Amino acid sequence: MREAQRRLNLLGVMWTVIGRDWKLDAPAIVRRVLAEARNGAIVCLHDGRGLEARPKVEPAMEAVRQLIPMLKAEGYRFETVSQLICQTN
Repeated sequence: MREAQRRLNLLGVMWTVIGRDWKLDAPAIVRRVLAEARNGAIVCLHDGRGLEARPKVEPAMEAVRQLIPMLKAEGYRFETVSQLICQTN
């Protein structure tokens, strides 16, 4: 993977919070993300499309519907990884 990233001039990044949305219900995803949210955190959620033709995405989508206003109310902003990297360089 590292060689492919180098050839394509890509930067690999990892997440700091993983929702485990492939196996948890929406309330559990929300609790997990809220417990680990920090400034600069990268939250990893999935849509399941790489695994199934018709993935069950409702728990992750419902968690996102709840999380965005909750995290905004706590003062968090949502940015792309590229925006985060540019701020730290």
